[in-house]
Amino acid sequence: MLLDKFVIFDLDGTIIKENSAWEMLHKHFKVDPSIVEKNKELYEKKIIDVDRWIEMDIKLWKNPHKKTIEDVLKKYTLIEGIKEFVEYLKKRGFILGIVSSGIDILAEKVADELGIDICYSNSLIFDEKGFLIGGKGNVDLLRKKEIAKNLSEKFKIPLKNFIIIGDTRYDMIDGIGIKIALNPKEKLDADYTVNSIQELKEVFEREI
Repeated sequence: MLLDKFVIFDLDGTIIKENSAWEMLHKHFKVDPSIVEKNKELYEKKIIDVDRWIEMDIKLWKNPHKKTIEDVLKKYTLIEGIKEFVEYLKKRGFILGIVSSGIDILAEKVADELGIDICYSNSLIFDEKGFLIGGKGNVDLLRKKEIAKNLSEKFKIPLKNFIIIGDTRYDMIDGIGIKIALNPKEKLDADYTVNSIQELKEVFEREI
């Protein structure tokens, strides 16, 4: 049992087929993609922080009700084989976490469905009637390493014993022991690159 090993999963495009919870909602509310891209550019250039980015994006939805958002986000699809892979990791004794710059409503639902121990994601805030009024950036896309460090301290597991599985450059955190790119959107600085859960499991059986 590897009780001193921690596996961090990205969510969007890694555990679920959808590329982004934000994208799912932008499409539903028919948001102009050029505005979404401009907001992202402002964030990546560090002109705005993650909280301001969230604020600017959710304003484009015009204060929907929580149920509408839940109905959109429940239409996700788990990637093939992920349930079995999570069970395999749990049997081997890994601690499992989701660290996602996506949305808590979706991330927590998936974590609960798969039985994943820890879930970090960005929060949406609703008023007493259930209408969207704000958000909180718990996971800064450019600063995922800070969460990994917090988990390392909390569980007293060194970062060299962490494994991260993701599909973008934001997931390939410096200092993590093993970085695995799963179905990456681009060439990544990863220790292993795999294109299916079967290939991913083979890496764990052979190398970890």
